[in-house]
Amino acid sequence: LMRLALPDGTLAGPNMISAVAERHGRTSELDTWLVTAVLERLCANRDARDCVSMNLSGSAICDERFGAFLGDRLGDNRDLAGRLIIELGEADLVQLDNAAWILLRHLRRLGVRVALDGFGRGFGVVTQVRDGIFDFIKIDRLLVADLADEPVNRAAVTGVVALARTLGLPTVAEHVSDAAALPVLRELGVHYAQGKAVRPARAWPLADG
Repeated sequence: LMRLALPDGTLAGPNMISAVAERHGRTSELDTWLVTAVLERLCANRDARDCVSMNLSGSAICDERFGAFLGDRLGDNRDLAGRLIIELGEADLVQLDNAAWILLRHLRRLGVRVALDGFGRGFGVVTQVRDGIFDFIKIDRLLVADLADEPVNRAAVTGVVALARTLGLPTVAEHVSDAAALPVLRELGVHYAQGKAVRPARAWPLADG
């Protein structure tokens, strides 16, 4: 974890450093320095077996220049790639474009492992939902997509329904474009569906009560 010595003798932590870098558009430079420093340390200890885990920003992963730099450096040090773990936060995933996903797959082929950092942090919104402001929970289209054939999406929707049931709130599946998803949503206990698969195109009840 990065630290920066300040003039008053205190240390700035990684949250402060990354916030300043983000504000001034310098995250790619910061992550470039980080990768360089990490690889130098690994190169100096090639006989060691320990791994180094480092957080990279989503904006840097999407930067073509940084992606090329990272791919080149690890391509030149493939023996070290297996000792490197890249961590990305949930918020960073929203920023990733198609080129960034291609880069991550390439890095994994080189031997780099990728960790999803802070998974579930988004559920912190439950505190606000619990206050009684909301009357429905709408299930995101990305979870509804390919629901009949995608077990991961099915498991995620099951979790959302269980949480909503605990909170006493009905659920609405949005952007349902595949009719095959309707019986699955009904089976999972989702109350309403919206989307092209529903006629007329409005919230259509799936369950009684």
